[in-house]
Amino acid sequence: VARIVWRATKAPWRASMAFCAVWLAPTVIFNGAVWGQADSIWTFFTLLSVSLFMQNRNGVLPFAVAFAVKAQAVFLGPFVVGMILRRRIHWAWLAAVPGVYLILAIPVLVAGRPIASVFRVYIDQADTFHRLTMNAANIWVFAGGAPYAIGVAVGLMLATAAGLALSVFIVRSSREGPDFILLAACASLMLMPYLLPKMHDRYFYAFELASIALACLN
Repeated sequence: VARIVWRATKAPWRASMAFCAVWLAPTVIFNGAVWGQADSIWTFFTLLSVSLFMQNRNGVLPFAVAFAVKAQAVFLGPFVVGMILRRRIHWAWLAAVPGVYLILAIPVLVAGRPIASVFRVYIDQADTFHRLTMNAANIWVFAGGAPYAIGVAVGLMLATAAGLALSVFIVRSSREGPDFILLAACASLMLMPYLLPKMHDRYFYAFELASIALACLN
């Protein structure tokens, strides 16, 4: 985050503020030290992807690594699709997402985990809880009592529609510069867990860190 701010502003005090704000952020302390979660790993690669796009470089590969680490990296998906279309990056780069997942799965396969289990892990995770809200501060707090199957379908449709709309907005916008790109990334990282059901409160982790960078930029 500090590097994102430094590259965009060249202001040492802003970069230092970003570093300290992330290091001391309650969301970081609770997610890691208190809850023992690993969201900082996929968030790192997510922010690296955003950073590369902010530098007019291709950020698809670190996005693919983030998704291989945890499925929640898909929250950045609408932003990545929008940037691919905006920068006219070849669609073939999207093959990096399953490709990187397969490469990083090789040690697990060698260790003896069944191949079916390796490729079903995200599907199995999604089926672990059958509740529309897992304490995330999103719209499903108000509709947690809705029928589960209907809620999941509605949530997926809402998130898909919002993601497509954001991708189209990124492509058609005439705005340029790192602040716009970071703003679009923040919107993607916020919209998806806000509209999707079955979200944990910690799934806003990547958005919260990206928003610290955005605050230091603008």
